[in-house]
This record gives sequence, structure tokens and C-alpha cells, in this order.
Amino acid sequence: MGVRWGRQNRISQRASGAHTVLVLPNLLIPLTLLLTYLTADARIARSHGVTAEFQRHNPCPATGERSGGCKGYVIDHVFGGADDPSKMKWQTISDAKAKDKWARKEFGK
Repeated sequence: MGVRWGRQNRISQRASGAHTVLVLPNLLIPLTLLLTYLTADARIARSHGVTAEFQRHNPCPATGERSGGCKGYVIDHVFGGADDPSKMKWQTISDAKAKDKWARKEFGK
């Protein structure tokens, strides 16, 4: 087990020792990937230009304005949706807070 002395006092490892050496790097790679995933910010990058394009085609429900703020509303992105105007909708702030609370509870993010 472990170390065996060969000719001229050279050390050689048995198969079990070599296996141990190979297992450690094989465990470190998945562990590193897991830690990277758990610490990464789960948010999707959103473009202001895409949001502005959505608002140009879908004016604010409260004011009818096609640019600027929209009191009482936010632009919502469909879950898992790409950053694309077709995947957006107007949502009241209270509905948005409820959706965010549900998403944090459901997905832990």
C-alpha cells in the first residue's frame, strides 16, 4: 500500500496511490464550477435600448407617453425570456413586487 522502494532507492507508487492523485483534480473541477454557479449573480443583463424600444411601441398605461417614467408601472420581462420587446409587458408596481417575492421564494434568487 502507498509507497514501494524499487531499485536504487527510487520510490514508485502503486496503482492505488496513482488513483488518489487523479481523483483530487477530478473533484476540484466540479467543486469550482459549483461554487462559481452559487456565487454568480443570477440576473440577466438587460439593455436600456430594448426597454426604450418596448415603450415606444407600447405607451405607458397611466400617461400614454412613449418615453420617460411611467408612474405606478414598471416594464416586466417574461420568465426566461430574452431581452426582446416581444418578451416584455407593463406591470403595476404592486404586481411586480408580488412576482419578485414569489420568484425569490420559488427559485431562491
